[in-house]
Amino acid sequence: IKAFKALDPSHNGYLSIEALGPFLKNVAGADEEDQQSYFHELDEDGSGAVSQNEFLVFMDKKSEAEKREVCMMIQRMVHDKYGCTWKKGDVIGLACDLKSTPPAIWLSVNGNYDAPNGRVFDLSTNDARHGLFAGLTGAAGKFHYNLGEEKFKYPPSSGYQAFSKFDNVLDSSLFHSEPFEP
Repeated sequence: IKAFKALDPSHNGYLSIEALGPFLKNVAGADEEDQQSYFHELDEDGSGAVSQNEFLVFMDKKSEAEKREVCMMIQRMVHDKYGCTWKKGDVIGLACDLKSTPPAIWLSVNGNYDAPNGRVFDLSTNDARHGLFAGLTGAAGKFHYNLGEEKFKYPPSSGYQAFSKFDNVLDSSLFHSEPFEP
């Protein structure tokens, strides 16, 4: 169960292909096409998401040694989750798509949303509707935080609003009307 929870970024009890893809790549060496195939195999009920029960059925088919190996791979993946790096002077961008299902946070480095960047968090609908706040953590260094008070160096696609422009995040008319496409 801990392995499933580590792969479930939104903690909603289901894994999307975006959440499971890196796991399948690391565990099975699956390319994008194989990831789709494995995902559909794991998604026994065809719901478009792998439930905790479906994941446990998958794990039950593994030997004890394979289970330990899978758990260690998941632990490494979660520890090194994003795989993207940046250096002094890079611009880290975040775009929050409240209209996607589930709502999501996208990450870019210097305007690039390609892997390993891209969709990094899925939010529960309740989390998104009951309030979001901007926050930043870091071990060391200097940061310049721009929530939209200044022009963005690498703005997201049209239809997004700067965080500083939101008077009421619960006002659905402020949400982006189309899913985010980097």
